Amino acid sequence: QPGPFLIRDHADLVFSMVAIMIIAYIVGAAILICGSAQLAKVAFISGHIMGPAILILVGIGSYCVESSLMDVFFTFIIGGIAYLMRHLDYSRPAFFLGYLLGGLAERYFYLSLGAYGWSFFILPIPLAIIIITIFMLSFEKMYNWIKSKF
Repeated sequence: QPGPFLIRDHADLVFSMVAIMIIAYIVGAAILICGSAQLAKVAFISGHIMGPAILILVGIGSYCVESSLMDVFFTFIIGGIAYLMRHLDYSRPAFFLGYLLGGLAERYFYLSLGAYGWSFFILPIPLAIIIITIFMLSFEKMYNWIKSKF
């Protein structure tokens, strides 16, 4: 039974699992080091062959999570959005990071506002984050402005 008393009651089992994981990491690393020359050849496979193979594996993987065709549909919708973003020169990593972390950020933002009110924005850590964000958003424009002056 997993829980807080697992190590106390079954120390031998826990340390056996840790030892097996260490051995597995070492064996896996050895296999990858020995086979790295063969694995590197994957990079030279034509995109016309690799693209459909990746799409098939992505479709199978998204279907296997909950056995739902809607998951496959949404996977390809998100892929289409990423494709459009690429051609319109939008930052795909920033979009997907915001998509994944946006819910958590919103949740904890409202929790902080509930706990501290609007004075939350003048606490040291949020204030530092706000200043760093403003600096990062304006850095390129400031850099170009300074570069044009000198």
